[in-house]
Amino acid sequence: MGVTTTMSNYAQEQPRITFRENKQVRQEPGSMRRWFEAPDIELVVWYDRAAIQTEFQLIYWLPDGERALTWRKGSGFNHFRVDAGDDSPFKNLSPILHADGAVPWPHLEELFRQRAGSLEADLRDHILSRLQAQS
Repeated sequence: MGVTTTMSNYAQEQPRITFRENKQVRQEPGSMRRWFEAPDIELVVWYDRAAIQTEFQLIYWLPDGERALTWRKGSGFNHFRVDAGDDSPFKNLSPILHADGAVPWPHLEELFRQRAGSLEADLRDHILSRLQAQS
């Protein structure tokens, strides 16, 4: 007798994709930076000398290109389209952030929630609370 697999069973059987921390991150004097990666989203978090989170950035992809959503303590969110700077095989420029329009808040919140299971609870909850306040 065969086994029937439904889509919901299939999704439950798949390994959960979560953020993995990149431990090889160049640090800048006076602050600490952590970088987390998943196949479809990245998270960079900055801390001050007192280990207080001062900024985070979610880098994600839409069909028309890469985006960066940055939150800074004291000023809130900014949303950018990322120009990777590598359009030509003859030169490779540094990436540039250009102001971008509407943020897909519900999509971004759900994507972050799906990938955040590997983060410390206080970090995950802090970022989720910022995203939920906008949704």
